[in-house]
Amino acid sequence: MASGESQWITGAAARADVQRLRARSSAVVSGADTVLLDNARLTVRADQLDLPEPQQQLALQQQAMRVVVDGRLRVPFDCAFYNEPNGWLASYSTPALVPDTVGVLELPERQGQVDLAALLDCLARQHEVNEVLVEAGPRLAGAFLQAGLLDELVIYMAPKLLGSDARPLLDLPLLRMAEAVDLQIRDIRAVGNDWRITCRV
Repeated sequence: MASGESQWITGAAARADVQRLRARSSAVVSGADTVLLDNARLTVRADQLDLPEPQQQLALQQQAMRVVVDGRLRVPFDCAFYNEPNGWLASYSTPALVPDTVGVLELPERQGQVDLAALLDCLARQHEVNEVLVEAGPRLAGAFLQAGLLDELVIYMAPKLLGSDARPLLDLPLLRMAEAVDLQIRDIRAVGNDWRITCRV
């Protein structure tokens, strides 16, 4: 919603599906707003995975890198995100004191924001990351899309109308139909009471 309230829009089956997306990813990237508003950890949670026990244990043993894009250092190091293993800060600002448990990705600034292309390059070259899940709010998700850095969108649609004041899926300021972003739908399936739409950009 406009206030930032967001739990829960989709049902348990869709949330389990997101957990499986996290489990298969090498890195999960989110923004400072999402981490602050949702107190997000972005970990794989066994109770929501809905997988057989051996696969659950494997997913829990191989947690993805969890990266918060936070150029202005707004997320405090004592928050839930950094209290879980493998939490990383991606920033163009250098923090004065960083806990030993937190990794830092020092990146260039681009128009007042973290350079997202440099972030992906860093993850690939220095950390051998080959699949990145961007699980973020409209600002960061829109920035990735506008920079041409998304290959695929996975959209969960709940049978709810949130009203005209709800926050958009993406910050994507387009003024003309000619600017519309074309998507190719690859898959549509029911996930519990929700729909999952997978599109190529």
